[in-house]
Amino acid sequence: ALADGPPFLVCDTDLVTIVVWSLEKYGRCDPWIMEQARARVYTHRFLLAPDMPWVPDPLRENPHDRDRLFAVHRRVLEELGLSYTILQGALEVRLREALRLVRPTSAR
Repeated sequence: ALADGPPFLVCDTDLVTIVVWSLEKYGRCDPWIMEQARARVYTHRFLLAPDMPWVPDPLRENPHDRDRLFAVHRRVLEELGLSYTILQGALEVRLREALRLVRPTSAR
């Protein structure tokens, strides 16, 4: 995707997600995955607060455990020393904040 030269690339899932779900499902994460998650270079990450209604999806689980999983994601991001911003509130508010953070300084 980067070969096409987009102004920015948004990834829904990265190795941080694999770290979190390894911890959740197996109680541990392989050190190689942890190192790779730490080493992957992304400018910034967004962590979405669980303050919006749950929407069922075949790939999603844990509708009643969202606050705890949010805390796990946050802890992993902090342990790995990765830059992130928590997006919360209505969809429009989240989108506005995300766009503000990803736009080049000259476009703000």
